Amino acid sequence: MAGYAGSVNAILYHNIGLFILILALLDEDTSIWEYLIRCGLLINMWCQYYVNNFVQWGFIVSMVVLLVTLVLVRHYRTKIGPNFRYRLPIAVFLAADFWFTLPSRPAGMVVTPGIAAGAVLMFFLMKLSTGRQQRRFFQNLVTEHLANYDELTSTKNFTAYQNLNYAYASN
Repeated sequence: MAGYAGSVNAILYHNIGLFILILALLDEDTSIWEYLIRCGLLINMWCQYYVNNFVQWGFIVSMVVLLVTLVLVRHYRTKIGPNFRYRLPIAVFLAADFWFTLPSRPAGMVVTPGIAAGAVLMFFLMKLSTGRQQRRFFQNLVTEHLANYDELTSTKNFTAYQNLNYAYASN
């Protein structure tokens, strides 16, 4: 809501909202229904910036690019999810699609090509700063799997069963 107040920081607030929605799309462990809900939320937010501008070419082009990208992200989610070198360009590509195709006055703010370029750069830096945390998250998942599962029998080891039983007993 703060972005709609027309403050100096409006681009930041709008970028944070866009960032959260795009970050949620790049999760490989979602069911098709979860993914469709996330896509619906992103498309809904996207459309809010084009109120009264739905017949402009900018909207049509950006929506086609968005929809094609969403289908490709879902199809290749297992390759994209754990790989930062794929997630970064996809996220920045979606941000560029969003910012560079907006009408000149969406949601009460002024968007010039310079402002759009700054917003995409800001989005890139936001995504870049989360890369290390995401890489560590995926490394921790692999380490946890190696520690808790026997590769020969594909079952949990005894300590994992004990921890699971303890968790059930404490609830």
